[in-house]
Amino acid sequence: MLRYAHRPAIVDDRLHQRADGKIVVTLKTPWRDGTHTLVLTPHQFMQRLVALVPAPRANLTRYHGVFAPNSKWRKQIVPHRPKEQLDLLDPETGQPKPPPTPEATKSRAAHSTRPDNYDWATLLRRVFEIDVTTCVDCGGPTKIISTITQPDVVKKILEHLGLPTKPPHFDARGPPPDPDDQLPLIWHGDDDQVA
Repeated sequence: MLRYAHRPAIVDDRLHQRADGKIVVTLKTPWRDGTHTLVLTPHQFMQRLVALVPAPRANLTRYHGVFAPNSKWRKQIVPHRPKEQLDLLDPETGQPKPPPTPEATKSRAAHSTRPDNYDWATLLRRVFEIDVTTCVDCGGPTKIISTITQPDVVKKILEHLGLPTKPPHFDARGPPPDPDDQLPLIWHGDDDQVA
């Protein structure tokens, strides 16, 4: 299964470059007309490889059988939402209830039967060692005063605090691999040649 999941698009043994720069791809099984190799220019070869790359942010997880979305038995297989999560929703509107007080959060955590069901403050404390429930100035408990979602107001607050107003820019991909490990790309004509 691991070998299947990690298999490359083309096996290295079936790929080589000719002296004239063309790429020769040996097919795993011959086509019906007897074709067993393809001779491509580097540009054509790259076009065919790029077609195998999934689109950005595309969902690559597919569920089949009883886990498929329209399966009759999915409800019997997939676990239901735990009661603790359903208690956090308002039954009439389906929206989240207001956040509980710190005392209620501590008592609920002490009586919780599911150790994987943490509130956001506990997750921040565990992952980033940030305690958002305690004031950094006085050491007292903090509370949510308001939630600001208007971009203009958020920008003014960040500017007043001297913080950057634009998110950092990250490249979509890392640097290319070592050029010595790649085939040199020599551009010739764009005609397929079948051997």
